[in-house]
Amino acid sequence: MIETELSILSSIIEILTIVCFGHLFLKRRIRSNIVNLVLIIFVIVFDCFWDYISISNLLAMTISCAEFFILLYLIYDTSMLYALFFTWIYCVIIMISEMLISCVFTFVFESEYGIVHLEEIAHYVGMFISDLLVFGFLYFTALLAKKKIKSIPKRYLIMILIYPLLCVCVIYLIDNIMTKAQIINPLFMMIPILCLMYIIFMVFDFFEGYSQRVEIDSLKEIMSEREANYRALKESNEQIRIMRHDMNKHLKVITDLIAKNKNDEAQKYIDALNDENKNFSNYVYTNNEAFDTAVNIECQKAKAAGVDFKSFVGVNGEIKMEDTDITKLFCNLLDNAVEAAEKTKERFVSVYVTQNGTDLIVSVKNASDEVDLSDLKTTKSDDRYHGYGLKSIDLVVEKYNGTVKRSYQNGLFETDIVLKNCCA
Repeated sequence: MIETELSILSSIIEILTIVCFGHLFLKRRIRSNIVNLVLIIFVIVFDCFWDYISISNLLAMTISCAEFFILLYLIYDTSMLYALFFTWIYCVIIMISEMLISCVFTFVFESEYGIVHLEEIAHYVGMFISDLLVFGFLYFTALLAKKKIKSIPKRYLIMILIYPLLCVCVIYLIDNIMTKAQIINPLFMMIPILCLMYIIFMVFDFFEGYSQRVEIDSLKEIMSEREANYRALKESNEQIRIMRHDMNKHLKVITDLIAKNKNDEAQKYIDALNDENKNFSNYVYTNNEAFDTAVNIECQKAKAAGVDFKSFVGVNGEIKMEDTDITKLFCNLLDNAVEAAEKTKERFVSVYVTQNGTDLIVSVKNASDEVDLSDLKTTKSDDRYHGYGLKSIDLVVEKYNGTVKRSYQNGLFETDIVLKNCCA
């Protein structure tokens, strides 16, 4: 009876360790707590069932890893590849924990490696110490993942999946060699085991190092785009100066025609000016240079891509935001909208900016192919910069205590933003 209770307790500890691991750095899927609880209880019962059946260590390891994968993938908001990656890490941690305990028990009981666990006391003591070691290793792994795991392309993640698999094979080989050799004092074997464990954790540095390199490359690309934007703005400002210079001459001609009662000719002249002015009809002119620059540059990009760009600005007062934040918000917001719209048949973008008291209201609508709001991805050919534009928008919104809402319906993608106390 005591053996059954100990086995059930060990199973509960094992499953709760997995749940704790997920809670430390992952978000739960949108699902009822009752459903998650039922799933956890079911896995515990399933785990306890195998304790009554005599199975090999390899099969027991496979079952534990399967339970880990199921719980992590079904309860927490993570991709299948990431769940598989952490499952391999979990497998390595279990193997290392059991080997360390076997090494220590072999030394303490002066028995042979691989036989010591056959003793009843050693088996149950080792089982619970192993549970504690796994918990400690997983806790440390979760802290590393929380700080260092970043989004990386799938081609690199697959490479990382292969490495833990190779480590599992190496550790399994070491374990078999030590068992067959009937080593009595295997403490020296802890060195390669600890080295393997260290290398496993170094995998996380790849995530962090890759992310930093992507951020640097992204900043270089942003700087390149800003130089291009500056040139485009300079050209548009030059056109505006020419238009304003010519306007005085046009007004003089119209005045002279009206003075000479040539109203029909004056009307034709005005109509010709209106046709010429259509190229500037979508441009925005306010008292905020950063805002004008961001919107007008994106307007030019849209026109160059054949996207119908319409804007309405109804801000009476001053926009109380830092110029860099205005640029980041509107350039990323409108660039994403134009990028999505140019891949559709409708090809349109509309931006609506107004104020409600001291709050700045921004609404951007654009034609779009069907999107998954829970996993918005870039449509650029190079996916290394996936998510940086959206993150930049969200950071600006958070800085000004605002809210952002994204929605999609019937080919229309809409982003609605409210920024608190951003208007004078």
